[in-house]
Amino acid sequence: MLDLTPFAERYFYNNAQEPTRSAFQEFRTDIRDMGDHFLVEGEFPGYSKEEIHIELDGDYMTITAQHAGETQTAGRYLRRERANRPLQRSFDVSSIYADGIHASYENGVLTLVLPKKEAVPNKSRHLEIH
Repeated sequence: MLDLTPFAERYFYNNAQEPTRSAFQEFRTDIRDMGDHFLVEGEFPGYSKEEIHIELDGDYMTITAQHAGETQTAGRYLRRERANRPLQRSFDVSSIYADGIHASYENGVLTLVLPKKEAVPNKSRHLEIH
């Protein structure tokens, strides 16, 4: 049986552990355990799939989204709440079969299928004392 506790506890790798403000903003994510895989859905409203990048580095998967360029608009802003800060979030995927990850993007939602590694049963054995 696969132990999900390490995955659940270490899944989120915080980039914002430093006291300084990160240049990136986190995006909202839902994670579901589907038995043999995890289903991750992240919100990227207003982004095209070409502006979203997924990088696997060791046991971490980092998803970054950044608009290609901001267009100039007429007029002066009196209030601006929709900042153009890039989005980024990293996930611990040490219990995931990385070669089997599948990504799709539709209507502002990135969907990732993360297949679980098969559990390796603990073997009982006798240790010699030397």
